[in-house]
Amino acid sequence: MRPDQLAYLRRGLWIVGTTAVVTVALTAWWLWEKRHEHDRDHGRVVSQILVSQDGRTLTTAVSWSPCNESRPQLLVRESSGTVALSMREDLPDLSHPCETSKHQQVAVTLREPLGKRRLVDASTGGRIPPFDGAFLLTPRYLPPGYAQTDAMYQEEPGPRPGLPYLLEREPGPAWTRYYREGSGLPSLAIAQITGRGRQGGGEGKAVSVGGLSGRFFEGPGSEHGVTWFDGTFTYMVCDSGAHLAPGELLKVAERLGGGERGGGAYGPAALPR
Repeated sequence: MRPDQLAYLRRGLWIVGTTAVVTVALTAWWLWEKRHEHDRDHGRVVSQILVSQDGRTLTTAVSWSPCNESRPQLLVRESSGTVALSMREDLPDLSHPCETSKHQQVAVTLREPLGKRRLVDASTGGRIPPFDGAFLLTPRYLPPGYAQTDAMYQEEPGPRPGLPYLLEREPGPAWTRYYREGSGLPSLAIAQITGRGRQGGGEGKAVSVGGLSGRFFEGPGSEHGVTWFDGTFTYMVCDSGAHLAPGELLKVAERLGGGERGGGAYGPAALPR
């Protein structure tokens, strides 16, 4: 083979090899992008937000499938005037059947307390009114064997006579905590809603909760509970599985207390900012 032909062959092989490397690299990059494009912090936060008493921890509710590689993450971008929230989620692996989606609570810790900074949705810039944990009353009594959990009822959206749907925003700040007996599914829930929630009215047996007028109610399926309004918040203590008698629910309700800015158990508090 003449030298000029050998040089031409080498040049051709170099071009083919380079093209192949670039093609492989671009394909790998494209596949990586398609695989991870859902990991960018562009998912909206549509649920209620709780700010801890020290202002450092933000908690929200998410729904995710066990087919996801990991649980969704709550992300923050902090500045001197705002804290922008977004949700990072994996796409589910649909190559095999998935179990029922799970509802759970996830949290993130801020570098600095939220303070007077505005909490906003990173994708829209819209303000998110959080529930201030300093107003959150704490149960001083729980039925034996019950403990708090970050898992939630597997509830469905839409108007219902039971608990507020935590994966949607109420007109005002609200928060719900969930409790379970042992390692079972969550069955006891305590909701606190700013203002007179839609759950505060309606039919049901009248009852007194700490000297305030309340009522027992029946929700979807076997859910039942007690609800009352103290002039600032609507409260609900609910049992989703008919595990607890009405008297036991009333006992939990009457021993709620603590709210740092709430002035004791049921005294009207200044509305959260």
